[in-house]
Order: sequence, then structure tokens, then C-alpha cells
Amino acid sequence: METTQIVRLTERHLGGIIDRRLVTQFHVTSILADSPTIKAGIEALLRAIGQGMDWDFGEFWKLDEQKGVLVFNSHWSRPGTEASELLEFNKTHTFEKGSGTPGLAWAMKQPLWTEEITTDACFYRKTLAATHGLHTSIAFPVTQGGKVLGIILFFTRLKKQYDEELKRILGDIGSQIGHFIHRKEQEIELRRLNEELSAFTRTVSHDLKDPLSTIIGHLSISLEGSNSPETRHHIERALERCSGMATFINDLLEFCYVENEARDIERIDLNQIVEEVLLLLEAKINEAGATINILSSLPKVHMEKACAVLLFQNLISNAIKYRSPNRRPEITLDAKSDDVSWQIVLKDNGVGIPEEDRSKIFDPFTRGTYAHQLDAHGHGLGLATCRRIVDRYKGTIWCESQVEEGTTFFFQVPDYR
Repeated sequence: METTQIVRLTERHLGGIIDRRLVTQFHVTSILADSPTIKAGIEALLRAIGQGMDWDFGEFWKLDEQKGVLVFNSHWSRPGTEASELLEFNKTHTFEKGSGTPGLAWAMKQPLWTEEITTDACFYRKTLAATHGLHTSIAFPVTQGGKVLGIILFFTRLKKQYDEELKRILGDIGSQIGHFIHRKEQEIELRRLNEELSAFTRTVSHDLKDPLSTIIGHLSISLEGSNSPETRHHIERALERCSGMATFINDLLEFCYVENEARDIERIDLNQIVEEVLLLLEAKINEAGATINILSSLPKVHMEKACAVLLFQNLISNAIKYRSPNRRPEITLDAKSDDVSWQIVLKDNGVGIPEEDRSKIFDPFTRGTYAHQLDAHGHGLGLATCRRIVDRYKGTIWCESQVEEGTTFFFQVPDYR
């Protein structure tokens, strides 16, 4: 074969390797972005790297910080690769820092290439490797901010020559995986803290509701039996404050009810939900002289019924609460679909929201300028609850507003027809 032909074949071979490595790096990035859990992510990563970069067996050793050792966590093997004895060994053994190939990669904080593991003095499992026909390995640390979180090892049945570029790529991937693990652990911790805070708030709120109801009952009886204008005035003030506290507790319980993970999801008709909400708010609607118009039939969506009721109740109540003193409230509801999601539109002709308030109206315990000017009762939890509900169903909520003309709220939820 002529030298020119050899060079062309070599270039073609190298080009194929480079292309596969680029595709593998793209797959790694996608997995890190989409994996719901650490375990699912690691298993998918082992498979993607192993298949894309021509390895036959991969394993992940996670650092147990309390014990100070590497513990076997996950593995992947190419179909046809027998590694049962190696797996049994992994399940019952750990590695300390500096011991064995995983421990050395941990101590060095950099990838470690071993061209022939069956004769390497540092590889403790050489007999098992020989049994399964494994020869070359690479171990690389999974790191976050200079801290080792674990070690990934890959093995191949074919003897591979040292590859500096592959070693560099896998070192970079180790850092990416470390960021992924750190982010997921933070999400888990944040979810745990949120659940604890919600549980605490629910407990305290429930503990306050019963005695507060008793106080309101006794104050109401005292008010009926009092003839003194001054005494009645003080009792009425006390009742007003207690009623406000009761409303706050209910708002807080509703806010805590909407947790991160959805449950009891069913396909519900939003037309029926709105009918139910209008009955609940009938007294407020009649008192304000409000009219509610539904411009088009509302869709059926996958949502928990209680959350859907709470969402519309808060949005319609807000439209009535922040009505203009110069006109009767008019509220319109509409729905639009793009075959991917449903967009629900609720428009009012109220006082509007000043521009400086719009960026924070969905934050808990935040009340806008007009809330104080109109002396509107509330605690800044209604719209925060709405956002929490919409977030829960992978949607978005936002508003557009013109002062003294009105506000339009939009929320978008997936269309699972």
C-alpha cells in the first residue's frame, strides 16, 4: 500500500475518532441538563461515555465523606462483556485515599491511565480483570471546586495506547459531572428544607386556628351583649384584628399546601372549575357589581383540582379587590392553544400595577403600592401561591398592566391532549 493511501486511511480513522468524541461530549452535556436524579444521570453517563469512546466496562465510586472511603455506586457494561466476579468484589469492598487505582486517582486529583492493568502493581483487582479479559483502564476524578466527589473508571478488553487528548477530555467531563452532582445535592437539600419549613408552618398554623376561632366566638358573643359604644368599638377592633389573623393563617396554609411535587393529578375541565370559583366568590362579585365574561370555552388540563380552584380564586379575587373606584369591575377569561401548551388569559379593568411593582408581585409577602392606597386587606401570598401552582405543573405565569386601565394575567400550562 502506498504511503499516501496509508496517510489518508489514518486521517479518516482519526477523523472518525474525533467525531465520536465530539458526539459523546454533546451527549454528556444533554444528560447533565436533563437527568432528574444523580443515580439516573450517572448511569446514563457511564453508558454514553463507554459506548461513545470504545470502552467495555465502567464503574462509579462515590466518596463517603463520613467514612473517608470510596464506595461502589453504579456500573455499565457493553453487551457481551462478562464482569460478574468484578461486580461482586466491588459490592463488598471500598478504597481508601491512595489505595488501588481509584484511591490513587482520588489522591492525585487527575486522570490515571493504565495500559495493562493485569501487571500493574497499583491495580488490586488484576486477577479478576484477567478473568474477564480486561486490559487497559482509565480512572478520572469527579470534582467540584477542587474537591473530589467520586471516581469513574473505564476498562477495555483491547489494549489501548496512552491517549493524552482522551485523558484531557475525560478530566474535563469529570468536572462537569461534579457540578451536576453538586447542583442535584443542593436541590435535594433545598427541597428537604422547604418540606420541613412547610411542615412547621402547617403545624403552627393549625395550632393557632382553634384558639383563634374560640377568641373570635367569645368576642362576637360579647359584642352582642354590650350596650356601651366605647366597649363595642374596642370589641369590633379586636374582632377585625382576629379576623385578619384568621385570613392570614388560611392564606399561609394554602401557600404551604402547594408543595413542589404534584399529586392526585387528573384531567379537569377548567369551565367547571371557574363555575365553582364564581359560586365561592358570589358574595364578593355581587358586592362589587362585577361582571365576568368567558370569551371562549376553557380547556381540559392535567392538574390537581384543589390547585386549579385556588389558582382561579386568587386571580379573580385580586381583580375584584384591586378594582377602580371610578367604574364597575369587568373581568374577562380567554384561552389559546399552540398545540404544545394552553395559555389562559384573565383581564380586568382595575387600577393596574405600577411598573416598579411588576417584577416582585409574585414574591411571597409582597404587596404593591395600590394595596396600601386602597387599604386592600391581604398579606401578599395570593399571587405567590398562583406562581407556585403554575410552577408545579411546569408552566409559567406573568402579567401586563397599564396604570388606571387594568391588568392582564397570563398563565401557560402544558397541553397533554
